[in-house]
Amino acid sequence: MLVRFLGFSPTDPEAWSELADLYLSQGMYSQAIFALEEVLVMAPNAWNVGFLLSPNPPYHNVHC
Repeated sequence: MLVRFLGFSPTDPEAWSELADLYLSQGMYSQAIFALEEVLVMAPNAWNVGFLLSPNPPYHNVHC
């Protein structure tokens, strides 16, 4: 459904972000990265997306 929506409205960063979340939940990591990169193209100041795409985000080092 989101993919179809993005075919009609490819400049909606919220839709790309939601699609990235869905891809991540399905283990489709390369597709999720692509979707997050699309968000950054449209909203370069989206710090939360940049954080997720950083090569070594701080949450990787958290041990619970």
